Amino acid sequence: MTQKSDANHADASSSPIAHSIHGEGPTLVLIHGICHSRHAWDDVLPGLVDHFRVVTIDLPGHGETPNPDSLDDDIVDRMIDELAAFLREVSTDGEKPHVAGNSLGGYFALELARRGHAATATAFNPAGFFHGPWDQRRTVAQFLALRAIGRILKPVLPAMAKTAIGRTSMFGMFSAKPWRLDPDAVVRDAKNMLRNTVIDHGLAADFIYSPSVGDAAQTVYWGTTDLTLIRGWKRHHDVLPEVPLHLLPGLGHVPMVDDGDTVAACIRRSARI
Repeated sequence: MTQKSDANHADASSSPIAHSIHGEGPTLVLIHGICHSRHAWDDVLPGLVDHFRVVTIDLPGHGETPNPDSLDDDIVDRMIDELAAFLREVSTDGEKPHVAGNSLGGYFALELARRGHAATATAFNPAGFFHGPWDQRRTVAQFLALRAIGRILKPVLPAMAKTAIGRTSMFGMFSAKPWRLDPDAVVRDAKNMLRNTVIDHGLAADFIYSPSVGDAAQTVYWGTTDLTLIRGWKRHHDVLPEVPLHLLPGLGHVPMVDDGDTVAACIRRSARI
């Protein structure tokens, strides 16, 4: 689904990447994490639409965007290429958009900036900060286990989402305050996870950051209550020592659902808006 906000801007309607456009101003593309969708940013949008032309997307194989033509172990690199093409389509001629992302989307945001496709990049709890191969295996195993359990419990997921205990058991890995999540959003996100197959290739992904091309400003923010990429910020000076790091105390792996206002303020600050 595409929502045009300004006839003078490209809307990337030919792109297979499902997206929505909100507000006006410099283009900002928001990229969600694995097994999520563009709705990950719903609570952040109010703090951005008065400053940016915000484009929220569904990554390939997520939400309303179909799977890539082939699902294989090179999927991450091919998704970056597809996102780079999308940025060119959705932006005005000569404009480099700002990008922000979470988890896998955070890795994509940083890589797009480092490869010269974005003006600035803001990453929240980005992938690629594993403590070793064992940590990547543990992280992927968590997602696979949640998907397997969710498929078994699928008939009762709506009932579980109506209770604080149910929401906590379903999304405690991602949110610092899962009991506060909207039940309908929990069900929607759970269904996204159940049908996701991109995660099956998570062990093969290298998540190696490219050398920076150009001068795109990059910033990393990390929710300290992250139970997915546990204490990933401890790896920051080994992975991206030249990129500023800021901790977000009390926020989880998906900080957008814990405190949308704070996340919006971080993006505005990093994009110099």
